[in-house]
Amino acid sequence: ILRPVDRGETGMVFEAQMGAPRFASEEIPVVTPARLDRVIRQELDVDGQRVEFTATSMGNPHCSVFVDDFESVDWRQLGSKIENHAAFPDRTNVEFVRVINRDEIEVKFWERGVGETLASGTGACGAALAAMINELTGRKVKVTTAAGELLVEWRDDGLILQTGEARVVYRGEW
Repeated sequence: ILRPVDRGETGMVFEAQMGAPRFASEEIPVVTPARLDRVIRQELDVDGQRVEFTATSMGNPHCSVFVDDFESVDWRQLGSKIENHAAFPDRTNVEFVRVINRDEIEVKFWERGVGETLASGTGACGAALAAMINELTGRKVKVTTAAGELLVEWRDDGLILQTGEARVVYRGEW
């Protein structure tokens, strides 16, 4: 469900109901030593490097890796390797998440089958949910991406709402 909620500086602000997230290992899917109700702070061996991740599903798999900054990790190379890791039988989207404070995170996206992207709706939800279930943020968080900001809220009824400004980036005629 998508509905306009306001006029922004350069476009319309829309609210999207993104559905209910899934957390169980088999629903994501991600292979773990034992079935997990929530895949939090799990370890992944990526070419001998130990990577800690949290996984969620918004109808597609998301693997979130928390970083202190984006310069100290080659997130593009790591994202490519995690996307195709055997632990993710359907491959996975990978979000690199820097927690700014309890109300805001910054995210870089490695999208399954695409590579680096400037933003991702379900990826923003996956990253926000990972921060929430790791108790690093509250249930409403601003997600800063290379393409702009989104607000992600995990409501008490279990549904995810995402709010952001849509701008015209191209106009053409045939």
